[in-house]
Amino acid sequence: MPTTPLDEIIRRFDEGDRSPAVLAALDRAAWTCWHDPWETRPDFRVAPEEPGPWDTAAGAIRGLLEDLRWKYEQEDRCAFACVPPHQAWTGLEPLLRFEEAGNGDLVFRLILGAPFAGEDLRALARLSAAWTWSGRRPRPELDPAPPETGGEWPLFSNLRLEDRIPLPASGKAVEQWVKRCMVEAHRFLELAGAPGKA
Repeated sequence: MPTTPLDEIIRRFDEGDRSPAVLAALDRAAWTCWHDPWETRPDFRVAPEEPGPWDTAAGAIRGLLEDLRWKYEQEDRCAFACVPPHQAWTGLEPLLRFEEAGNGDLVFRLILGAPFAGEDLRALARLSAAWTWSGRRPRPELDPAPPETGGEWPLFSNLRLEDRIPLPASGKAVEQWVKRCMVEAHRFLELAGAPGKA
């Protein structure tokens, strides 16, 4: 986990971020480390970046979450975390995240902290298979996954619902996609119920 601003810049560079701001910060750090104080320092200022596809998506997500009056936290430039207030999700310990994937896609990810076990897990595995087979999104995934045929079942599994949209996309397209993901995730969780309530 990054501990200084320079660690964060290095992490972003390692993940493929070659934006002017990241490169200028690395140049500035390299100059400071390898040059004497009396040497003439170059100008490392960077012109403001043009808004990119993630900025459009982030604006649409922020607006939608605020319209829904959901409490959320923008963890960094490309990640949001919030707890949906739906009654049907009580006991599921949900965490909803929107993140920019390495390939430029915007990812919707709903992670449930409450584990499913025993008959609850078997019922959830059947529901997940039927949901996926019918082509509905977001796609449910169990971790660890139960065996496809035979084999030993895990003692418990956690559920994750995930979908993605390629960027760039208009703010309207992102908003419609986010709304669809939320509605469909809500339907899935109503069918699944909380562990111990099956």
